[in-house]
Amino acid sequence: EPVQFHKPGIILLLHGGPHSASTTAFDHHIPFLVHSTDCAVLSVNYRGSLGFGKQALESLPGHVGQQDVQDCMDALKASLNAGVFDE
Repeated sequence: EPVQFHKPGIILLLHGGPHSASTTAFDHHIPFLVHSTDCAVLSVNYRGSLGFGKQALESLPGHVGQQDVQDCMDALKASLNAGVFDE
C-alpha cells in the first residue's frame, strides 16, 4: 500500500524592519515553528528589505503596508499555487 503523505500548512514569517532582511543564518524560531506546528515556514524579503539596493530601500517610505504586504501575499499565493501546502 502506498505511503500517504499529508500536505503541511505554511507559516508566513516576517522579519523585523522595515530596514532588515531574512538571511540564511540559523534562526532558532524556524525549527521551533516547524517542529511545534508541523508547518513549513516561508520567509520573504519584501521591498524595503536590506540588500536590494538604494532604490528598493527608498521605495518603501509612503508605501508601508502596501507594497511590502503585496510582496508577502504574492509569495504566499505562489507557494500555495504550487500545490505542495495545505490551505
